[in-house]
Amino acid sequence: MLKKIIAPLVLFVVLISISCQDPEVSDDQLLREVKAIDAYLDANETDYIAYDQSGIRLVIHQFGTMPPVRKGQKLRASVKGKLLSNGNYFTDVSFNSLLDSIGGSGLQFAISALMVGGEASLYIPSKYAFGGISINDIPANSTLVYEVKLFAVTKTEAEQIRFSSDTIAIKQYIQDNNLVGFTSHPSGVWYKVTDQGNGIYPKVYDGVSLIYSGSFLSTGNVFDDGTLSNISPFGLIDGLKVGIPILDEEGSAIFLIPSGLAYGPQGSGSSIPANANLKFEVELTKVFK
Repeated sequence: MLKKIIAPLVLFVVLISISCQDPEVSDDQLLREVKAIDAYLDANETDYIAYDQSGIRLVIHQFGTMPPVRKGQKLRASVKGKLLSNGNYFTDVSFNSLLDSIGGSGLQFAISALMVGGEASLYIPSKYAFGGISINDIPANSTLVYEVKLFAVTKTEAEQIRFSSDTIAIKQYIQDNNLVGFTSHPSGVWYKVTDQGNGIYPKVYDGVSLIYSGSFLSTGNVFDDGTLSNISPFGLIDGLKVGIPILDEEGSAIFLIPSGLAYGPQGSGSSIPANANLKFEVELTKVFK
């Protein structure tokens, strides 16, 4: 069994707060629903729980190992929706669709907070679902539970072209520098564990502390280094969302990350240009369970 944990998803909260609140649902109603959700989970759930500050809860039955879906990408998944109040199902669908065409905004954002390849139950207060409106078999002010399985993501055509180019560049870098011991992750990240730790592995929502150095694959120039304390891997670039859970506490690794799993075509300010493949050297100093 996986341990329950409080894991606020800070970036997720920001998106929820501006995108999918129903102004017709009062704060008192939201608090009542969140209290009922938490009481239900305390009594019935033993799997890992990520508690978001918005009131949304993610119960992870199986952790995925692939990056979360992004806008513009197609997601192949199945979703069953039911009412928390009585367990009655109101939908059961499988699809291969764009994220922004899937259900309501609360469901979209909850799905975007999951690693692909996983299975989860998503507890959505009515404020982020249908609010005070009654729709078909869903009464007003209903807390919804979505049972989701995320199977795979299809990149956009432009993303796939860039990914193929990045993969060639990473392989060439490994060859040119006579590197050995690197493993290719299905996501496209290449990694080498340089020091094994104590066997305590983080989940993607756990708090971790680490020492890191980031450099450009093309030049070797370091663009950033330092320490991070008690941060969630889910708040990092996609390549490290994938990479950090591979490491155990006190272990270290080198990650070669294609640009699509780093800062992509937009880059990051003046320090990281568009479509930059990156190298991160990481020592995982602490896992907070």
